[in-house]
Amino acid sequence: MIGASSKMFRISLWFLKPFRKPYLWARKKWPDWFAERLHSGLDLDTSRMLPKFNTFHRLFFSRGFDTIAISADDIQNLTTAGQRGPVVYLMRHWGQVEYNFFNQLFLKRRFPLVAHNNMVRMGHWMPNYRIFPIIFQKLDRFFVTGEWPYNATLFDLKEALQAKKPVLYCLNLPRGLGWVEAGHEAQREIFRELLAAQSDLGPSIQLVPLHFIYDKHPGHAKASLSDILLGNLENPGYLRKMMLFLRNYKKRAVARIGEPLELRKLAAPYGAETDDATAEGIAIEVQRAFEMESRQVTGPKLQNRRRFLAKIMESAEFREQLASIAAAAEVPTAKAEKKTLGYLREIASDINFTLIQLWDYFLSWLFHSLYDGLEIDKAGLARVKKVAKNSALALVPCHKSHIDYLLLSYIFYDNDMTLPHVCAGINLNFWPMGSIFRKSGGYFIRRSLPNDPFYPLALKGYVKTLMREGYFQEFFLEGTRSRSGKLFPPKLGLLGMMVESFLEGGVEDLHFVPVALGYERVLEEGSYLQESKGGKKQREKFTDLFRLPKFLRRRYGKVYLQFAEPISLSQALAPQAPSGRTGAAERKKFVAELARSICISINEVSTLMPSALIATALLSFHAHSLSPRETLERANALFAFAKQSDTRLAGNLQKQAPAALEEALQHFIAEGLVREHEDLEGKFLKIREETRHHLDLYKNQGIHAFAPAALAQLCRDKAPSSYEKVIDLLSSEFFFAPQKDAASPIPWLSGIALPVIESYWLALSVIARDPFEKWEERKLSQRILEQGEAFKLRGSLEFSESLSRFPIQNALAKFLEMGILKNHLEDMGPSGKKIFSPGPETELRAETLHLLETLLGKARQEPAVPANLSNVYPLLSKGGTEPV
Repeated sequence: MIGASSKMFRISLWFLKPFRKPYLWARKKWPDWFAERLHSGLDLDTSRMLPKFNTFHRLFFSRGFDTIAISADDIQNLTTAGQRGPVVYLMRHWGQVEYNFFNQLFLKRRFPLVAHNNMVRMGHWMPNYRIFPIIFQKLDRFFVTGEWPYNATLFDLKEALQAKKPVLYCLNLPRGLGWVEAGHEAQREIFRELLAAQSDLGPSIQLVPLHFIYDKHPGHAKASLSDILLGNLENPGYLRKMMLFLRNYKKRAVARIGEPLELRKLAAPYGAETDDATAEGIAIEVQRAFEMESRQVTGPKLQNRRRFLAKIMESAEFREQLASIAAAAEVPTAKAEKKTLGYLREIASDINFTLIQLWDYFLSWLFHSLYDGLEIDKAGLARVKKVAKNSALALVPCHKSHIDYLLLSYIFYDNDMTLPHVCAGINLNFWPMGSIFRKSGGYFIRRSLPNDPFYPLALKGYVKTLMREGYFQEFFLEGTRSRSGKLFPPKLGLLGMMVESFLEGGVEDLHFVPVALGYERVLEEGSYLQESKGGKKQREKFTDLFRLPKFLRRRYGKVYLQFAEPISLSQALAPQAPSGRTGAAERKKFVAELARSICISINEVSTLMPSALIATALLSFHAHSLSPRETLERANALFAFAKQSDTRLAGNLQKQAPAALEEALQHFIAEGLVREHEDLEGKFLKIREETRHHLDLYKNQGIHAFAPAALAQLCRDKAPSSYEKVIDLLSSEFFFAPQKDAASPIPWLSGIALPVIESYWLALSVIARDPFEKWEERKLSQRILEQGEAFKLRGSLEFSESLSRFPIQNALAKFLEMGILKNHLEDMGPSGKKIFSPGPETELRAETLHLLETLLGKARQEPAVPANLSNVYPLLSKGGTEPV
């Protein structure tokens, strides 16, 4: 093995040579004194890890090292390696800080300490009573033999591995004054030695990569002046290491222990020879493992935004598509390029890690001020980390709140993963938050694609380049925040672009990670309820920031974050025929199926909270009043069913369900969502009609756990032969794999699906009874809601919560798909608003209406609007023939 010795040390030895003869004379003169101080069993190797440190080491390192977390998976990697065979640790770069950190970690976790490393000396960290005897004995050998006993000459690799003593090698040794040249040749020699040692060993040598990353900042693609003078962030120089460690150890330094690599398996493709080709191949594989682990934490190097957009514009593939679109639209090339670049600037993020660090401190304060804690699926996050090493990644969370944008990035940053580029609506690009979001990794897209063909080209080019460059992405499949508490139907535009980009090549695989976010209480509850009843969505603006103190005056419970199994796009596409990859219709169908699979995965890992159980129990009663005992009994029955179905449960439900349910009920009483009264018979609860929508919002947060069994039970009871039709009709409301035989021990469970079914019945009843020529979608939804209020007064509508705009909009979209409604694309205009008129499928409309009435147990209704209701709601008196 190549030794390493500084010129200064060799000069020091030269100055010691004149003292050799006096020393040898003294050794002969006082042999007993020397014999007492020279111990033959003393380990003179000062590169080994230490069981104890001196005071200076404890003052300098101990406080900093204790704040650098190490995951359970990393510890498991160490345990696994030790069980399989002799362990050789590998560090990409040499360094005192890195080596000392792992020394302290191994001591703390009681792992065997490294017996030798090829670069780092530890003598100056030894207690005096240990280092002085070693120095004296090394000097003795030097004076006796004339050669200094370097650590490399004191160590035998084969003996150490046979004795199961770990060894550590630094792969990229320093260059420059006083150090040996350490390029590929040094690495090849390391692996040649290991291969030679392996030939005399039974079990395969386990190569364990040790990572110490000083800063989560990925660094810049183009070296800055500080990088040139002080070394880059990946391998900083002495001064920069000290600065980074002292500044970053609390929050930004990261340590990782990679999965063990078996030397025999790495050498097998090369015939397990000990030649240069085998050693070179192993070195490449090991460096690749280091690169994958580092990029998972930091992500790719940051590129200047202007250069990144120029790279997109200069791509041959992109220019060809741009020229084709420009020719078809008869637009001059220069004008097309200018317009497309303008769209790219409107879209692209501009990450700034200085702002991200400040943002991280702010979000830590904000989340601790708003919430009682974050419950994170650590096992799921570990799976995501594993997948991220070898694949492009797209996070697909459900969208419950504006907090979603911030939460996932915060969790990734705090768990030492690269920040995702988050797709956000252009409505969030308002001053000053737009700039902050953009510099935190957000990129902005328009809610609906304009008729201009250059916009989708720019968006797809940006998304594809992010994917190919290895950046994580995050987008919300629903396209907007869910105001109902359950998943909104997926929007396929961006997902389709990602699938197309993948099919066009440049990426081996793309994994979609469904993420379920759950809030015990959502900040925007008030606005959601207003919109549910037909109110207009308020546009985000600067003055909204002044409302933050109002939100900080109360707590919003816990937040739950769960990760589903990542979905490999290459595996999902594997069963597809070649036409499924190239044909537009087949690809569209595949994207729709993929979107539904993602939604199902989100529901499968969504957390069931006590508030959802209590709200479901309260709304399941049709009596005028109910007792607290009856409510808790029903909630406990739901809890038992959910637990039996392996639904993911909130932590307080797992630990002490009765107390958690009682607390949730008391919260609803305190908030006025349900009134508690007392008479001679005892306490009873009364649900106010005006709060049923609010309770329905909580109920919908857990309806995913009960919908499969509820719909199966309802169809068995009311329409045994119509299960498939019902599931298809409600496919925009509930996302689960069909379970026709799903059983439930709860006889009243089927009732939880009735409000949604009643919303569909209401929408179809109005369409059937009140003919119209053309209506814009929002106006038609509003008309249905107003008619529903009249139906409620008449007694034809049972559930107040069925008067919600969101299931009615889903119903209209489904009726459009079925042909019950017709969409007038020619009348949409630049705003992209849908214009509906009655469709040709009148027979299907009648069948569907009859099915809904059967499920609801309603008598067949006369197809006419009661005349006496026209005075209650003036809109009804218009006759329904008013064009848009």
